[in-house]
Parts: sequence; C-alpha cells; structure tokens
Amino acid sequence: CSKSCARADCDHEAATIGGEPYVYDVQCFAKSEKWTDEKQNRWCEARKHIRFVVELYREQIRGGRWLLHEHPASATSWQCVVMEQLALEPGVLKATCDQCQYGMKAQFEGEEHAIKKPTRWMSNSEHILNELNMRCAGKNGDCSHSPGRHDTCSGRVAKEAPIYPFKVCEAILKGLRKHLDEQGRLRPGLSCVLTRESAGQNVVCEDEEKCLEILSMM
Repeated sequence: CSKSCARADCDHEAATIGGEPYVYDVQCFAKSEKWTDEKQNRWCEARKHIRFVVELYREQIRGGRWLLHEHPASATSWQCVVMEQLALEPGVLKATCDQCQYGMKAQFEGEEHAIKKPTRWMSNSEHILNELNMRCAGKNGDCSHSPGRHDTCSGRVAKEAPIYPFKVCEAILKGLRKHLDEQGRLRPGLSCVLTRESAGQNVVCEDEEKCLEILSMM
C-alpha cells in the first residue's frame, strides 16, 4: 500500500479509478448460512482491499487530484466505516446510474438484452459524476434505452459486468476533460495535460516536438 501511495504521489496521476473485487463483496457472504475458513480469509482480504483503495483516494485528495470509486449500488461495502468516512471528505460526492443507459448488454440465445446494473460512483469531481447519473425510466423490467426487457445480471453475465461499456468510459473521460478544461490545463495543439502550476501560462505549440521542448523547460 505504501509503495502504491508513493508511486501515485510521484507520478501525479490526474485521477485514480477503483472499486472492490465483486467476488469479495460482503453480500456474497451474507446470503450464505455456512461460514468456512475460506470465506473468512476472503472476507479479510476484502476488508484489506477496501482500506487500501481508500488510502489511495486520500492521497489523491491530499495532492489536489481526483478519485473515482465504483461498485454496485446495492453493495454492502458502501456501509463500511472507511467508505462512509471518505464520503464525508469536503468535495466528495456520490452519483448512481443504470448502466443499461450507457449500452450495457449481454448475449442470450443469439439475442442482445440490456443489463440494468444499478451502479454507484463516488468522486471529488462533480463533472465526472454529472456524466454518470443517467437512470433507467423503464417500468416492469423494460429498458428505456434499448427495446425489450432487462436480462438478469447473474452467472456469465455477472462475470462480464465489471467490463465497462464504451459509453461509460466515454462519460468518465468527458467529465475529466471538463474538469481539466475548467482548471485551464488543456491547450489546443497540446496532446498532454498541463500541471496545475503551468495552467496559468500561455503554453501554445504547433507540433509534438515543440510541445515536448516547452514542457521540458517547465
């Protein structure tokens, strides 16, 4: 954990995206009456992982950078003390979306079916969350985005569900771009993100070689 935090601080990553392993979610254990040593170990690993990602997020906040945490909206991990404490940090907000609105689908008997998958996000970037708040307006299992009904997110579908639809990735990048643009860290002709220190400078170049030359002098 300490090495990862140090790397994130040194690399000045603009945003860190994370979540908990789905197989470790507390709900998986709550539904089972039998408690085994294996489940105990997985439970401990799950708690350890949550503390790990929260520490990375706090490093992002301390460094003036962004975090984005994602997990199913109904996951009990949102009730963990460290997650609830993180949600109380200044500027940290939550949003919920249904991924069917971003094109999440699954193949079933040769046909595509929408997967609703309600998902909650936590971030200190309001712009990103504003792009991740689309909810399904369909009634009685129908999808308001794609014709037909939602398929059940279980079995093979559940295993593939952690893979974001393209539109979700696009929404995250769109929100991040808005945030960077608001801070003056994007420039026409620059295929890079400016540091916060150089955001106020008049940095303009016509080609990549000149861009690298300017950045090397900062």
